[in-house]
Amino acid sequence: MERPKSRSHRRSKIHNEPKVRVVSIKDVQSEFVKMLYDEEMLYPVARRFLESIERSLHCKREYVAYVGITCVALYLIFGKMAQLICNLIGFAYPAYKSVLAIRTEKKDDDVEWLTYWVVFACFTCVDCVADTFMRYLPIYWLLKVTFILYLVVPQTRGALRLYINYIDPLVTALEDLYDHHFMEGDDIFEKPGVSQRAKVWRSVRTAMLPPKKI
Repeated sequence: MERPKSRSHRRSKIHNEPKVRVVSIKDVQSEFVKMLYDEEMLYPVARRFLESIERSLHCKREYVAYVGITCVALYLIFGKMAQLICNLIGFAYPAYKSVLAIRTEKKDDDVEWLTYWVVFACFTCVDCVADTFMRYLPIYWLLKVTFILYLVVPQTRGALRLYINYIDPLVTALEDLYDHHFMEGDDIFEKPGVSQRAKVWRSVRTAMLPPKKI
């Protein structure tokens, strides 16, 4: 019987790396300052708040933001409700943005936030195990919030990058493994001398490796 064709052609249409403005830690500060003065990116309430603070304290808004970030970071380390703040950032804000994306006719924002939820679900599968061990580290919630921000903010577009480079190839590899070895009844565990785990891993690894250029 003819084997089913590979599902590689059914992979996500998102093939290219997203264009990001933050490619290293050095870019974080400059892009953060730009965001604080970008009227399109700031919510009106946040913009009016920063403007009023600037007039009252006679200092630039980035210094006010630095103080605020420091206070939040310290609370994520020592505060009793650090987990709540982390969940609000990881669930509440993306959920709100997802609702706004559904309301619009454009599909780009739908894909963006659907990608975030896929990556966040994969992260949660790992996090539920790591949470038991890392909960005793004081900076656990701070690191988790930092990672969530990396996934969410448009300057990094971390969720899209992780999806393209890791999740989509892995899912495609597992689909190909199923199609080529299980759906047709081909038993990959019959050959002697190789453990079952090694054979499965070899199949997944082969499917994930890029084709050799001729």
